Amino acid sequence: MIALVRLYPRAWRDRYEAEFIGILESRPASTRDRLDIVRGALDARLHPEVPGSPDRPRPAMQPARLAAAAAAIAGLTWLAWIGLVLRDFRGWGTGQPESATLMAVLAAASGLTLAATHVFLLLAGQVTIRPFGGVAASIAAVSFTLTAFGGGMTLVFALLGSIVLAIAMAGRSLPVLVAAIWVATSIVVLVVMLGFVGGGGQDVGLLSLLAPFGLSWILVGVTLGWRGVPSQQPVKSEAD
Repeated sequence: MIALVRLYPRAWRDRYEAEFIGILESRPASTRDRLDIVRGALDARLHPEVPGSPDRPRPAMQPARLAAAAAAIAGLTWLAWIGLVLRDFRGWGTGQPESATLMAVLAAASGLTLAATHVFLLLAGQVTIRPFGGVAASIAAVSFTLTAFGGGMTLVFALLGSIVLAIAMAGRSLPVLVAAIWVATSIVVLVVMLGFVGGGGQDVGLLSLLAPFGLSWILVGVTLGWRGVPSQQPVKSEAD
């Protein structure tokens, strides 16, 4: 039962956990009690306001939800794009595959949703992601947008900005492990893309290594949807 209480947001637990656990320990718990705790935890995460604590940092839920949704969509469209490329593309100079239009649409959708993710992370984080994270998020957002419209080398700047943002968020707005996966898969994309271009665009099988990048963004989206992103709000001092 006490383990289920940890499903509640930290702000809620700081205020109510001791009292709530005391109530739980006063009588045997039923299955219905356990379900009520889970439902209450979900409601507390969807409506995180804690009465009586206006001066405490609170999750910026709306931008975080948008970032979570955009990240998950980006990951899914990336995987769909890679799947089509591996199925139909035979390399540069071999003619257009039948699914060329859909490939282009999915590639653009992935780039635009990645750009949106970085914008929403910047809005949600309000620079708690460290100041250099805000600059990195801006660079990544602009570069992913340009990439979506055919800017080839802009992908390099997009990924570098994204990597810096992941480092800025690690241990703050995002678990270190999730941020590390984000960084590692982004580096793989950089290396694979450079290798593919260097090989004259013929080694299509090499592009299968890009799939984990899409999975990492789905993971980021799920994590953000569950945890939210702490927003930076000034805590008033006693002198105020």
